[in-house]
Amino acid sequence: MTELETANAALMASLPLTPLGYHLLPHESPDVLVDVRAIIPDAERWLDIPNSVFMGDTPRSLIGTDREIRLRDVLRAVMFGLYS
Repeated sequence: MTELETANAALMASLPLTPLGYHLLPHESPDVLVDVRAIIPDAERWLDIPNSVFMGDTPRSLIGTDREIRLRDVLRAVMFGLYS
């Protein structure tokens, strides 16, 4: 293992996991709804609108499923300016 791989593995090991087993970034809440409400304007409405990014499903329908990570990916993209 290279020095970079070792450092990356140590970083990943230090990040908390969600109940579904994926890593959270330091600023993220274990409750994805907390992050949705902090990042998305009119979050409650957005959660219930079918979205093509989620193959026509609503964001809310992903919560608690193995697809919740896709919701996190979109929130991260919005936060870092990849979506407007």
